Amino acid sequence: MKVIKKINNNYALAIDNSGDKVIIYGKGVGFKETPYNLTDERLVQEKYQLIDKKYISLFDSLDKYIIDIATKVVELGKKYLNVELNPNIIFTLADHINFAMYRYDNEIDMHNPMNSVINVIYPTETKIGMKALEIIKNDTGIEFPTDEACAIALHFVNAENGINDMYETTRMTEIIEKILEIISTYFHVILNSDSLEYSRFILHMRYLMVRRIKGIELNQMYSNLYDTAKKDYPQAYDCALLISEYLRKEHDWNLSKEEIFYILLHINRLIKL
Repeated sequence: MKVIKKINNNYALAIDNSGDKVIIYGKGVGFKETPYNLTDERLVQEKYQLIDKKYISLFDSLDKYIIDIATKVVELGKKYLNVELNPNIIFTLADHINFAMYRYDNEIDMHNPMNSVINVIYPTETKIGMKALEIIKNDTGIEFPTDEACAIALHFVNAENGINDMYETTRMTEIIEKILEIISTYFHVILNSDSLEYSRFILHMRYLMVRRIKGIELNQMYSNLYDTAKKDYPQAYDCALLISEYLRKEHDWNLSKEEIFYILLHINRLIKL
């Protein structure tokens, strides 16, 4: 394996034995002067296939300390989420932090009206964002507004889902917000965002939309389960149909019986009918 460019002491860009450009992580893999041949590949603890090679060019435009901050935040995020992240997050997050620095220096306000929603729908990712602000303050002395934590949170949502498209992640968040509003209005309740059922429902909706974006269909279920649930939980079923109709009208998305069935079950647990 040939290491061709340093990200920081523990991250580097390399060409693997198949000739593909990859990001490698391991203690000291970026410490030596590049390029060099890495003969002991046992040093590589993780290897990430680059999904979008355009981010490689960011190396030449970003200051090293920005990349250092981004990698610290990504490592922190991995510990909190304990899931496989899109390797491009190092680049997209570094680019975001770099632009945030520019906005800070030029006193440009970039408030996102969805911040309060992001905080509720993605609490763990928002917590990572808040920790990221602490890292940025400790490393640079710059204290970003808390709004920036929500922007960073969306980068982790994006990387978790493997969408690689911030527009889709933002749209997904807006759709989930609307679906929660439909449920609250139908049942005349304020949903408890701290409950386990709420978290499970959010997670289910995230997976449902990721499947939609990636074109993955649910396995066909037995129709009698759908019919039984429809009879046993009529209110949850009616609410699920309202959600289905909203998705059809506003997003040209026709839910299958399987998808309506699972939404119905989650609504029933969420409202505890």
